[in-house]
Amino acid sequence: MNLEKVISIALYVPMPKGMGLPCLIEGPPGVGKSSRVESAARARGLPFRVVNIPTKQPEDFAGLPVPDGRGGVKWECGVKAVRDLNAEGGGVLLFDELSKGLRAVQASLLSAVLERQIGDVTMHKNIRIFLASNSIEEGDGGHAILTTLGNRLAHLRVEVPDIEEYVAYREGRLTVEHLNVDAAERRVHDAWPRVYAKHVALHCAFLRRRPELLHQQPPEDDPNRGKAWPSPRSWDTAIRAAATCEALGEACAMFDFVRAIVGTGPGDEYEEFVAQSDLPSPEDVLLGKWSPSAGRIDICTGAYAGMVTYALEQPRSDVLEQAWARLREACDLGLVDVAWKQAARLTTSYGAKHRDKAVANAAKQTLARLQRTGILEVRL
Repeated sequence: MNLEKVISIALYVPMPKGMGLPCLIEGPPGVGKSSRVESAARARGLPFRVVNIPTKQPEDFAGLPVPDGRGGVKWECGVKAVRDLNAEGGGVLLFDELSKGLRAVQASLLSAVLERQIGDVTMHKNIRIFLASNSIEEGDGGHAILTTLGNRLAHLRVEVPDIEEYVAYREGRLTVEHLNVDAAERRVHDAWPRVYAKHVALHCAFLRRRPELLHQQPPEDDPNRGKAWPSPRSWDTAIRAAATCEALGEACAMFDFVRAIVGTGPGDEYEEFVAQSDLPSPEDVLLGKWSPSAGRIDICTGAYAGMVTYALEQPRSDVLEQAWARLREACDLGLVDVAWKQAARLTTSYGAKHRDKAVANAAKQTLARLQRTGILEVRL
């Protein structure tokens, strides 16, 4: 794994509540975990702040009660670094020495990492979050990472470099070429409907074949509970990271991210599946350039899921009309179970009635076709 490259890509992963994939960088003391994050931020002109977790209490992240002047209470953000980055319009925030913090502090970090919320203060959407930690064995004790926190992160391991790698680093030969922030964000944004839909399709097809890998939480006494393992949440994060790699032309890092988020075993299986996959592109499915086979339910599941994701990411009338038409054709081919699930996604987002008459008509025909099968009860 090229850690510098992975960190640089993580900065641009679009997450539901803001920009940047939260990453935990773990390794022995003194190997440059914090400095690598700072270098990536400084090289791109992003403001950088560090929060030393052992110096914090749970209320710093849960919010400090302060009179609001109206007889009530407001919950202030107790972390100056967050207030600073909010004022600067974003940047890179590093929570350092995570394993040395109280368990209660780790628990209070959940809202900051997942919801990007501290007290009544919402983090700016352009604040990228990283965490750094020693393992318990390597850092004079401490606390294992909470399961609920660990499953929200990409886990990046740093080892002691050999002498050649260290010298190359000191001489600046490990520097990763990069776009400026605006150009990288624009590239991801422009490619997102296509690449995200593609990776949703691959993910759905893979889990249709290996459903037991959807959720594999390690048992209570397993030391890996706070590390990378597959869950619906971590798979969603892995899809976003993989799509970002493709958007930035960094496909070589794609499966480094997948393994860092869902674990090595599931990640290895997923890489093998993708290499052998004959899944059509979401655009080809939408345009009717692909002929589905009812005997390949895994491929059909992924293909139609990718097509609908593509339509939802850029919901133009012509795209939505074509999506409804393809689902109607899937019904005619006997793929009713696949079609109704994707029809439900479209109706949840836009309803069965649409302001564009062509889209509304296409939806009505498809839903009527599904009703005749007895699988769907929709009031048209």
